[in-house]
Amino acid sequence: MDNNMEPNNFNNAPSEVQPQQQVVNSAPVQQPAQNNKKKKSKLVFILIPIILVVIAAVGIILFKKPSDSATTTKKGETKFDINAYIPFQKNALYGYMNTNGKTVIEPKYTSASAFVDGNAVVSIVDETGFKYQIIDKKGKVKIEYKDDYKVLPNGNFIIDDSLYSNKYKKLSDDKYKVKYNSYDDLLEWTNDSDNSWGIMNAEGKVVYTYKFKTSSGFASVDADDAEERFKDRYCMVKVTDDTTTYGIINCNTGKVVYNFTENRISEDNYNTFVIYDENRDYVEVYVVGDKVAFTSRKNSSIYTYDSEYFYSYDDDYNRLYISVATGKTQTDTPESTTSSTSKKDLSEWEKATGYEKITSVRGNGLISGTKVVVPCEWDRLSTLPAPVHNYLTSINKGYVIGKNGNMYYLVNIGTGESVSLNTTGEPDYSDSVFIKYTNEATKEKIAYSLIAGKTITSKNSIEIGPNYIVVKEDGKKQYYNSNLKLIYTEE
Repeated sequence: MDNNMEPNNFNNAPSEVQPQQQVVNSAPVQQPAQNNKKKKSKLVFILIPIILVVIAAVGIILFKKPSDSATTTKKGETKFDINAYIPFQKNALYGYMNTNGKTVIEPKYTSASAFVDGNAVVSIVDETGFKYQIIDKKGKVKIEYKDDYKVLPNGNFIIDDSLYSNKYKKLSDDKYKVKYNSYDDLLEWTNDSDNSWGIMNAEGKVVYTYKFKTSSGFASVDADDAEERFKDRYCMVKVTDDTTTYGIINCNTGKVVYNFTENRISEDNYNTFVIYDENRDYVEVYVVGDKVAFTSRKNSSIYTYDSEYFYSYDDDYNRLYISVATGKTQTDTPESTTSSTSKKDLSEWEKATGYEKITSVRGNGLISGTKVVVPCEWDRLSTLPAPVHNYLTSINKGYVIGKNGNMYYLVNIGTGESVSLNTTGEPDYSDSVFIKYTNEATKEKIAYSLIAGKTITSKNSIEIGPNYIVVKEDGKKQYYNSNLKLIYTEE
């Protein structure tokens, strides 16, 4: 079949672009250490407990939370700071102290987050009213905002509907209200002054614009997760205006590669899209090089063969192999280099840490290079956020959380030895060097310091921060550093 032809009921690709407490000094009790599928489901990554963005989630501890913003940080770039300043409360106001309990920023804020990458988010009330501020370690204000603050995966920010660089330089024009589409990792914008919507790149440049015909018009976008083997990333745009239409555009440049049509389009994986006609018949197309490079026969799909080829079938049901790089087809079975030369599809956590999760018939484990550091003997294996993991392994205190049956264990990376946490409830490890859990027998709250190798207990509550905990006991709040040294008591 001609790979650039489409059935009569389907629109062709466009020729031009459309506008548009007490310390217990003991560790837990020692315990003995114990596949060709159709490509249809969109992979939704549940980000590794998202990296240390206490900057956005103010009040990761007991402090007032200023925003429900998304909390992502620079992938693989944030480093865990064991000596980061610690927020504390005095006379109903918050300030900061160092890990020895010395005040470094006097209490004057109505809420305060932990420091990440040298910055923290605080709230304050002054003569102009209530506001949030981003401050540095000296308490110097970098920027103020009223409502919303998000850290983007590339390290930039959205603050009060505007895009800023990681140096707090404003990148977007005032006329645009910018929002981050975390599901598709895209920046969308709206302009109320001319009733338009579009997509913006990470530097604040508008790459695509759609101008609505009616005041009630709106648009949505659906894109696949980007992979290095695909030079460009394409997305489906659905516009609901005087009618509902669908198109396919280049997410990076905004070029329309499939004209808007009333035929429904849905995004599949790896720059492939399913296009339906009025009779609910469909074809699947593969887009590469800003054009529809391959179109399946009616009511047939495109499947994954390996990292370099897809496959589908022609009208005579002969198998066609489709080059991922060019979209060209061949009938001969390709010589696959996937097993010997292609890169593994690693998660962001694996890329950031250099460790890889593995599975065998015996269970789940962990490797570093070719070395097994946690044997495959766990029903479930949970890892600490990459910055925390990298810091702990750098001081030879690396751990993962293992689960067998209903019980959870702390598993040493390297020796594979484990200790029972004596709990069936999932431990809270967040972005911290502490593990918090509840003892099944005593119902006491327990925090285990991965630095000190000791625990602290409370009958009331324990709040964990990145490098400290707050223990509530007998009407007092006691602050401990990562070595479980008492550094401050809040009456």
